[in-house]
Amino acid sequence: MATTPDHNVVSYHPAFGMRRRVPLGVASFTSPVLGWRAESIADDQIEPPAEMGGNGTETPSGDASDERGPPEPRTWLHEFEQPGVYDLLCSPHETFGMAMRVVVGDQTETEFETGDPDALPEPRAGPVGLARLVLTDPSLRPEQIVEEGTVAWESLTVNQAGETTPEGTQTPEG
Repeated sequence: MATTPDHNVVSYHPAFGMRRRVPLGVASFTSPVLGWRAESIADDQIEPPAEMGGNGTETPSGDASDERGPPEPRTWLHEFEQPGVYDLLCSPHETFGMAMRVVVGDQTETEFETGDPDALPEPRAGPVGLARLVLTDPSLRPEQIVEEGTVAWESLTVNQAGETTPEGTQTPEG
């Protein structure tokens, strides 16, 4: 498995070739790639650093980049102005389940499926990989999020040791 510090936050939106999983009227949005240093990738490099035996922190010359400090940007802020349910993903890691749901205000009704992974549209219109299970986990029902305030990653069904996903693969600890 490749390792990478690179993350982003992307809305499920038709502008990105995906079925809308944000409130109607909300424009598409995405963060920059977080934790990435442009000079860490040579202009003629084809493979990601981890595929070449590196860990993603080397510069094109192969020198460690610790003297320059941590990759920037490390954080990104987004203001959710319209109440509703927002499903978001991390593009490099969606298939590993890196997706989340944000509920703004008390509005929990959605125009999209939140409870049954089999009822989701096929990938690429719908979430892919483990994100399908994450975004349909009972713990992430919009009403549950409003009631609890936050939901711990560890409490999701897909993270329970020994559980088998619909594709027949074991969960991370199983």
